[in-house]
Amino acid sequence: MIQLGRISKAGVAAGLLLLAPLPAASAAALPVADKGDVCAVIDDALAAQALKGRVKRDTNPQSSLPGLCDWRSLVTPGDGLTVRVDEGGQGKYAFDRAKLPVRDIQGVGDMAFVFVSPAGFVQLGMMKAGIYVTIVLQLQNAKDRLQRATEFAQAVAARM
Repeated sequence: MIQLGRISKAGVAAGLLLLAPLPAASAAALPVADKGDVCAVIDDALAAQALKGRVKRDTNPQSSLPGLCDWRSLVTPGDGLTVRVDEGGQGKYAFDRAKLPVRDIQGVGDMAFVFVSPAGFVQLGMMKAGIYVTIVLQLQNAKDRLQRATEFAQAVAARM
């Protein structure tokens, strides 16, 4: 089930949002609930695909902040996924890109960069429709973490 942030009942009643969860492989796009609520378009199935198994969405108060959501793996302790909308848009994207040893990647949002850490995580920064999204995918025992992070980001961008 997609968890939605602050959305008025009138907006839902007016049919502005599609509330049914999409299968991870669906090509259909969901609108972003508001400019900073990328988490509204991510369901557990999409997170599970990235984390290679069953997941639990974190429900602590800090992770329910607008523009921040995360999941932990129920299969591999320590594996997790965090998605955050970063304030500052293009300027913050350029700042982060300049401060990390990154490489640009094609086919993800409007533009994207990636940092692959030897510590077992991938940090991916993506611009899509003026929104800067940071994705951190921690997969301790997976050699395909870059591919999984890229596919996850492409799916999120397609739903924005």
